[in-house]
Amino acid sequence: SAAVINRFCEAIGVTRSRMTARVELLEQFARQELDANAPRRFAVLKPIKVKLGRGLPENGKRFVMANHPKDETLGSRELHLTSTIFIEADDFREVDDPKFFGLAPGKQVGLLGAGVNITCDEVERDSTGAVVGIVASVDASAERAKVKGHIHWVAAETAVPAEIRVYNVLFTPEMPEEEAAALKAAGADDAAADGADDDDDEAEDVDGAKEPDWVKLLNPESLIVHHGMVEPDLAAAAAPPHRHLRPTFQFQRTGYFAVDSDSTVEKPVFNRVVALKEDKEKKTLGR
Repeated sequence: SAAVINRFCEAIGVTRSRMTARVELLEQFARQELDANAPRRFAVLKPIKVKLGRGLPENGKRFVMANHPKDETLGSRELHLTSTIFIEADDFREVDDPKFFGLAPGKQVGLLGAGVNITCDEVERDSTGAVVGIVASVDASAERAKVKGHIHWVAAETAVPAEIRVYNVLFTPEMPEEEAAALKAAGADDAAADGADDDDDEAEDVDGAKEPDWVKLLNPESLIVHHGMVEPDLAAAAAPPHRHLRPTFQFQRTGYFAVDSDSTVEKPVFNRVVALKEDKEKKTLGR
């Protein structure tokens, strides 16, 4: 938003000297503004199906959830926990670990907002042995165990398929210009050692086309496209946005996302603006 850009410009100041501002600073300002203003929603990027059996009321469980934990003016919405839900594939492991707070065979976790715990009772597999589904029991009692892990979910009955684009930094090195110059110099040295033309400072691919050195520095995960499931309120807000006014949401436990110009109510498309925490982004890049 304009406010984020203005705060960023104020923070880095004005100078006649050449300087490089860290992208993390811009992301910090974006994160602060979106944390205060973005409504919360559930979206599952890599869905795996969970069938809820024993313990769930016959008609499921309906409840009201606030759109923002600190801003009542953003209102609330009704959610319905049904007998089949989607959770993140990353929130399930067949082999549990003390540092893992997701679901595992025989383990309980809470479902965010629903006021219930679920226990993995059975794992369903396809012909190759891959996990394709989970069967779980439900504990909705007031005496249910206090669990460390709470995961987000989407009811399969009302879930809407969506394209979710997760953007990361374009280049792997933090200072790509310096790294490209180093590659160029190294290439020139190698060419000279081999008796090659010193002016030929670009590599050739198998087709003979020249590839600039900076191409080698591109982050292969600068864009990851997921075909996920989102709650119906998200799909309803996914109409083509005005170019200067894009609805933005926090996908709980995932990040902040804006509606893309390609989006429609029938085929929602969301772009990640920034992750929830900086350390997750650095970990993704291996920094």
